Amino acid sequence: MAHRAGCSLTALQKIERDEQRPSRQLAGCLIDFLEVPPEQRPLLLKIARGERMMETLPSTPQPVWPSQLESIPARLPVPSTPLVGREKELTEIARLFQNPHCRLLTLTGSGGVGKTRLALESTRQMQDTLKNGACFVSLMGVGAPEFIAPVIAEVLNFSISGSLDPSNQLLNYLSKKQMLIVLDNFEHLLDGANILCEILQRAPDVKLLITSRESLHLQAEWTMEDHGLPVLQTAQIAELESNSAAMFFLQRARQTRADFRLIDDDRLALLRICQLVQGLPLALELAASWVRTLSCREIEREIEREIERGLSFLAITARDVPERHRSITAVFDHSWRLLSGEDNAS
Repeated sequence: MAHRAGCSLTALQKIERDEQRPSRQLAGCLIDFLEVPPEQRPLLLKIARGERMMETLPSTPQPVWPSQLESIPARLPVPSTPLVGREKELTEIARLFQNPHCRLLTLTGSGGVGKTRLALESTRQMQDTLKNGACFVSLMGVGAPEFIAPVIAEVLNFSISGSLDPSNQLLNYLSKKQMLIVLDNFEHLLDGANILCEILQRAPDVKLLITSRESLHLQAEWTMEDHGLPVLQTAQIAELESNSAAMFFLQRARQTRADFRLIDDDRLALLRICQLVQGLPLALELAASWVRTLSCREIEREIEREIERGLSFLAITARDVPERHRSITAVFDHSWRLLSGEDNAS
């Protein structure tokens, strides 16, 4: 605080002990640092200068400045379905974050591969090891880089006020926190990645976990690509029930139709479904939604046809699924819109 206000530590300590009054200029700097609302500044300046006694003020609740607050770990979103597999990936994320040099980790991968679910589960496992816990920030509805800091502050229940830059207010708040911040769906905000570098510089005990369809290309960044669920070869069909991709399909199928059972005649068809969609969790979920009306063999044949015609068969109507995840075509369209004009031309 003394450094920011431009005075010595000794002078600040004397002011705090009421042994010395600050100059008008120093009082103004301190008021700026404390982010006092504009309407309260003239009165506080008089009190600081001894021109008005504190006892003469009306009885009002004392404000609590951001620097006095302990962050309350934001409640993580509760997934609607259990995680299937991913033990290897979860172990790797935990291992990377145990390295003190890894403070910014980006999970990359195509749309629908399961980056968000993986990030959420790894955060849930790590949050109790951090003094101030963890928070999960969805950037899906954020339209421009300048809104990144306000959205993070909102999730942390930290109020941005006054004339200071919102990013600086957030950085001041985070500077003494020990926590993990997850920023989900960063791919459309790459021009705002500098805020991540500033967090790393100003908040040495904060770690960042990012999900993005592409790397952020920052010097401090570590990357880990998410390839989805592992798929068996045809010769491994005996291991089908223990395969993560097949288990995921069966879980979603039983949600769609409670009496769904995998019969022997459908085992090869299920293996082919997993192979055709290459273990992509979203595609498996969309395919499983059809068990209400189709057998596994019929779903397999439809996917083979639709791969040739555009994948419109792999679609879902669930209202709580983001529009960009309601079909494989929507995933591709969303990715296409994220490309630059130069990339589109190529």
